[in-house]
Amino acid sequence: MYTYFGESCIELNITRKDAESMSHKGDCEQDVRALLPKYRNQLRKKSLNDLRDGIIECGIESERVKEMDEEEVFIYVLWIASGDIVEEIYAR
Repeated sequence: MYTYFGESCIELNITRKDAESMSHKGDCEQDVRALLPKYRNQLRKKSLNDLRDGIIECGIESERVKEMDEEEVFIYVLWIASGDIVEEIYAR
C-alpha cells in the first residue's frame, strides 16, 4: 500500500501486513525495528530533512527531531506512516 508522508508528500510503499504489525496498541518500537531492514533502502532514497520535517508536522518537538540519527528518523517515519495506513484501512 502507498501512503504519503509529510507536506512534501513523500511516497512510501508499505504492505498492509507490515503496517498492521508496526502500528498497534502498546509499544511498537521492536516491531518497527524488526521490519526496518526491509524498508531501509526505500527510506534512504528520501531526503532525511524532508523526513524530519514530516515527523515535526506530526507533533514531535523539533529540537528532539533535529537530534535524531538516521535510524531513529526511519523508525518514527515507519511508525507514523504505518499508523496512517492502518487508520485508512479501518476508515473504509
